Amino acid sequence: MFTNQTLSELLVLFLLVIVNIRFFFVRKIKFDTLSLVAFICLVISILSVIAFGLTVVNAAVLLVSFFSALWNFRAFYRLCSGLVIDHFGFLFIFSSFLNFLCSLCLMVFIIYNSAPPVKEDKYSVLCSQEFYTQCDNFFFKKADGLFDKKNVKLWKIQQCKDGFVKTRDNNHLVLFVVPETSRLDVYKSFLFKMAKDGFIVYAAEVEINDGHWLSGIYDLKFTRSFFSRIYKIRKPYEYESLCAENEGLRIKKCAALLDIVNPTVDDTVHFIFDDEASVMTNVYENYLMPWDTVFDLSSVKAYKTSGYGPVENTDFVFSRILKVPVDETCYISSHLATALEKLVYYYHE
Repeated sequence: MFTNQTLSELLVLFLLVIVNIRFFFVRKIKFDTLSLVAFICLVISILSVIAFGLTVVNAAVLLVSFFSALWNFRAFYRLCSGLVIDHFGFLFIFSSFLNFLCSLCLMVFIIYNSAPPVKEDKYSVLCSQEFYTQCDNFFFKKADGLFDKKNVKLWKIQQCKDGFVKTRDNNHLVLFVVPETSRLDVYKSFLFKMAKDGFIVYAAEVEINDGHWLSGIYDLKFTRSFFSRIYKIRKPYEYESLCAENEGLRIKKCAALLDIVNPTVDDTVHFIFDDEASVMTNVYENYLMPWDTVFDLSSVKAYKTSGYGPVENTDFVFSRILKVPVDETCYISSHLATALEKLVYYYHE
């Protein structure tokens, strides 16, 4: 019913509701152990942002967690000092009630706007995840060590039946490097549909050493897509200039995925892009064979959120920000897959 990210957000908010409403049911002198929970919520919120990437929703959860921890600092300090409480002050009660209302409203908002999880069973596919680290001379190896830098997060998605991957004599590989304004999970329904229809899909989030898209805190792995989206929405022309300046970086990321997948001469490679016509042309001219396919999702007229992914299927909050109606049927994801398949079958079948 909910994704792991949504469950983590709801868990934090549920705990915050209990923490911020405790002045109603504390009626006698006792140790205020619940003040510790406010700081636990703050830690979980930070870890959630790092794990899933910064979004509008978990940013709001993090903000509520921060203020709850801030107003509970004195109570937590008393707990650490071994002191008990006999009453709550008016200012504490007022701030706690505000945080309670914010937490409760945010819970309702998340439940109402949560996109259903895209499940492998529904599409009869198997999705495996691997991480790679960049070594010297632009070489990538599997990130086996706990402290290895994870430059590449790679999904391999294949058609399967009863838990076993189906084999094909003629492998059609779909390669896709997620643009800076999005995340892998946003494209999940589209990628799963491609795999369901017989393609072997390799999709990746790639970070090149010393390759900076934005600057400072805005360019962290878990904040880049959030701030890139804001930049593209608020200053579209300046963002286009930024993309032109960093075209070489995007090409390197595509080359990195090609290096990791290392397709053979028997494989037919179909490289997908999203609102990156210039990058697509350069990759096609320099890296791919003449009989392979490149395809820009933005060429599909029905696709109204180019560069962001099919957010109306997988990210309802951002879809509403873009004023695009949400769609739980995953129509646009299927439509994008069909458009690519028609092109592939026209040239390669």
